Amino acid sequence: MVRIDGMAESDSRKLLDDLISHSTQAKYVYRHIWRDHDVIMWDNRCTMHSVEPFDNNTIRRVMHRVTLTGEGAPVAV
Repeated sequence: MVRIDGMAESDSRKLLDDLISHSTQAKYVYRHIWRDHDVIMWDNRCTMHSVEPFDNNTIRRVMHRVTLTGEGAPVAV
C-alpha cells in the first residue's frame, strides 16, 4: 500500500500507518504452528497475511489457490 487516492500523501500515509498498526496488534494476529495434514484457508479480499520463513527442503507443503468470481453466493458442484 502506497497511498489512498483522493488524500494528501502525508495524510494518506498517516492513516495507512495507523490502520496497519491497529490491525497487526497481537490480539488480531494468528500464527499457525504447522503439523502434518493441516489445511489453512483465508480470503485475500479481507485478510492481511504474510509469509514466515519456511524450510521447503525438509518439509513438503502443497498449496492450491482458488479464485471465486461474480457477486452471487458460491454454488457447490
